[in-house]
Amino acid sequence: MSYTIVKLDAFTPEESKLLQADAAEAERGYDPDELVAQDAKIRRKAGRPATVHASKTIQVRIDQESDLKLEQYRKVRHMKRSEAIRDLLNRALAEVSTKS
Repeated sequence: MSYTIVKLDAFTPEESKLLQADAAEAERGYDPDELVAQDAKIRRKAGRPATVHASKTIQVRIDQESDLKLEQYRKVRHMKRSEAIRDLLNRALAEVSTKS
Protein backbone atom coordinates (compact mmCIF):
# COMPACT_ATOMS: atom_id res chain seq x y z
CA MET A 1 0.00 0.00 0.00
CA SER A 2 1.33 3.44 -0.85
CA TYR A 3 0.29 6.81 0.43
CA THR A 4 0.49 10.27 -1.09
CA ILE A 5 1.00 13.21 1.21
CA VAL A 6 -1.14 16.17 0.20
CA LYS A 7 -0.81 19.67 1.62
CA LEU A 8 -3.86 21.25 3.16
CA ASP A 9 -3.83 24.06 0.60
CA ALA A 10 -4.55 21.49 -2.15
CA PHE A 11 -8.16 21.44 -0.93
CA THR A 12 -10.92 24.00 -1.24
CA PRO A 13 -11.45 26.19 1.85
CA GLU A 14 -14.59 24.20 2.70
CA GLU A 15 -12.80 20.84 2.39
CA SER A 16 -9.87 22.17 4.39
CA LYS A 17 -12.17 23.33 7.19
CA LEU A 18 -13.92 19.92 7.30
CA LEU A 19 -10.59 18.06 7.37
CA GLN A 20 -9.29 20.22 10.20
CA ALA A 21 -12.50 19.68 12.19
CA ASP A 22 -12.31 15.91 11.63
CA ALA A 23 -8.65 15.85 12.69
CA ALA A 24 -9.41 17.83 15.84
CA GLU A 25 -12.25 15.43 16.69
CA ALA A 26 -9.96 12.44 16.20
CA GLU A 27 -7.30 14.00 18.38
CA ARG A 28 -9.81 14.45 21.22
CA GLY A 29 -10.69 10.77 20.98
CA TYR A 30 -13.96 8.90 20.85
CA ASP A 31 -16.13 7.39 23.56
CA PRO A 32 -16.26 3.61 22.85
CA ASP A 33 -19.86 3.37 24.12
CA GLU A 34 -20.93 6.12 21.74
CA LEU A 35 -19.23 4.36 18.80
CA VAL A 36 -21.01 1.11 19.62
CA ALA A 37 -24.36 2.92 19.82
CA GLN A 38 -23.77 4.62 16.46
CA ASP A 39 -22.70 1.33 14.89
CA ALA A 40 -25.90 -0.35 16.11
CA LYS A 41 -27.99 2.39 14.47
CA ILE A 42 -26.17 2.03 11.15
CA ARG A 43 -25.84 -1.73 10.99
CA ARG A 44 -28.64 -3.54 9.22
CA LYS A 45 -29.72 -7.09 9.60
CA ALA A 46 -28.85 -9.46 6.80
CA GLY A 47 -31.54 -10.80 4.54
CA ARG A 48 -34.54 -9.48 2.71
CA PRO A 49 -36.30 -6.30 3.81
CA ALA A 50 -39.21 -6.75 6.20
CA THR A 51 -41.56 -5.11 3.68
CA VAL A 52 -41.49 -8.24 1.54
CA HIS A 53 -43.74 -10.85 3.15
CA ALA A 54 -42.99 -13.63 0.71
CA SER A 55 -43.06 -17.08 2.20
CA LYS A 56 -42.24 -19.12 -0.86
CA THR A 57 -39.62 -19.06 -3.59
CA ILE A 58 -40.65 -20.17 -7.07
CA GLN A 59 -38.26 -20.88 -9.92
CA VAL A 60 -39.55 -20.58 -13.46
CA ARG A 61 -38.06 -20.84 -16.94
CA ILE A 62 -38.93 -18.22 -19.52
CA ASP A 63 -38.05 -17.84 -23.17
CA GLN A 64 -35.68 -15.16 -24.40
CA GLU A 65 -38.43 -12.91 -25.77
CA SER A 66 -40.25 -12.89 -22.41
CA ASP A 67 -36.98 -12.21 -20.65
CA LEU A 68 -36.29 -9.20 -22.90
CA LYS A 69 -39.80 -7.86 -22.25
CA LEU A 70 -39.33 -8.35 -18.51
CA GLU A 71 -36.03 -6.43 -18.64
CA GLN A 72 -37.69 -3.59 -20.53
CA TYR A 73 -40.61 -3.54 -18.05
CA ARG A 74 -38.35 -3.36 -14.99
CA LYS A 75 -36.00 -0.75 -16.47
CA VAL A 76 -38.83 1.61 -17.41
CA ARG A 77 -40.24 1.31 -13.87
CA HIS A 78 -36.83 1.36 -12.14
CA MET A 79 -37.51 -1.94 -10.41
CA LYS A 80 -35.40 -4.90 -9.49
CA ARG A 81 -36.06 -8.04 -11.47
CA SER A 82 -37.83 -9.82 -8.61
CA GLU A 83 -39.98 -6.73 -7.88
CA ALA A 84 -41.07 -6.60 -11.52
CA ILE A 85 -41.98 -10.30 -11.52
CA ARG A 86 -44.02 -9.89 -8.32
CA ASP A 87 -45.72 -6.80 -9.74
CA LEU A 88 -46.67 -8.55 -12.97
CA LEU A 89 -47.85 -11.65 -11.11
CA ASN A 90 -49.99 -9.55 -8.75
CA ARG A 91 -51.57 -7.74 -11.72
CA ALA A 92 -52.41 -11.05 -13.42
CA LEU A 93 -53.80 -12.54 -10.20
CA ALA A 94 -55.95 -9.45 -9.59
CA GLU A 95 -57.60 -10.01 -12.97
CA VAL A 96 -58.27 -13.67 -12.15
CA SER A 97 -59.80 -12.95 -8.74
CA THR A 98 -62.14 -10.25 -10.12
CA LYS A 99 -63.43 -12.55 -12.88
CA SER A 100 -64.26 -15.44 -10.56
